[in-house]
Amino acid sequence: MRIGLGTVQKSDSGERRAIMDEVGKEIGYVEFALSDGWLDVWWVELAVEHRRRGLGVDAVRLLEVEARRRWGVRGIRAEVPVENGLALYFWLRLGYRPGAAGSRRAGEAFVMERGLSAASAE
Repeated sequence: MRIGLGTVQKSDSGERRAIMDEVGKEIGYVEFALSDGWLDVWWVELAVEHRRRGLGVDAVRLLEVEARRRWGVRGIRAEVPVENGLALYFWLRLGYRPGAAGSRRAGEAFVMERGLSAASAE
């Protein structure tokens, strides 16, 4: 299955992009904000029936390419709740590493980060 990202929409925490399947049906979303040359990702979610197939990884990779090309960000940070081991593993598999301590509103979080080089925009 090939996926794509929908148009940017405003959300409570910044902006939101729909994750679209090959026929244009919304199967999830990613929520983020631009901050000091970084793209802060707050949430990546897929509908239950589309999980565990690598589509979340594909969505983040698409967002990385667009973030570098469109907004010229130097890296991406993702806030991961400390109690969510699967999310931590997801970001580790994508090459993200622990950064500063998070400031999540309802508890502690890991901040996972990855710098983007020109090569990651390809």
